[in-house]
Amino acid sequence: DSVYFQNQILPILVSNCTESGCHNEQDRAEGIVLTSYNSLVQTVENATSNNPDDNELLEVIFETDPDKRMPQPPNEPLTAEQKALITQW
Repeated sequence: DSVYFQNQILPILVSNCTESGCHNEQDRAEGIVLTSYNSLVQTVENATSNNPDDNELLEVIFETDPDKRMPQPPNEPLTAEQKALITQW
């Protein structure tokens, strides 16, 4: 049950995290860019760890505090399926 970054993870990140003012090449919110594998591993601390305590991306997508979670309100949080895919990857 492989999870492929380009086909499964990147579309989730691009559609939920790279809008204007967020984690795209131009805005680089918090210094994080989620538009490619290379930009993710270069700008997200421990991006390939499956541990939410180590992986900054997992930490913020599993955050329950609306002020800290990503994507930020009024955007909906990622679905359980999306979170599971990112964790499995």
